[in-house]
Amino acid sequence: MDHRSDDRIMAELRIMERRLNDKLEEILTAQNDIDAAVTALTGLVSDIQAQSANLSTAVTAIQNEISSLQSQGVDTSALDAAVAQVADAQSALDSSVSSVSSVVPPANS
Repeated sequence: MDHRSDDRIMAELRIMERRLNDKLEEILTAQNDIDAAVTALTGLVSDIQAQSANLSTAVTAIQNEISSLQSQGVDTSALDAAVAQVADAQSALDSSVSSVSSVVPPANS
């Protein structure tokens, strides 16, 4: 092998090294994007779970107030129907949170 051949091989190796470094940078950037999305989704699921728990507590408190009003002879039929709708919505929300929770990996993955 002559000196020119060695130089050409080294130049080709440098080009390949640059390409590999570029690909590695793309992969690392994609992984960072995925990690950020997982963190955001995990936070969203936590927020939704907290709001669902708050809603459940509020529904229970409203139902207790309705019982108190009923014992005083107040017609609460329209309020009963509205609270039932909230309870149904909360149940659907709980189901949705469970579905999303099963898809989102734990934050430490």
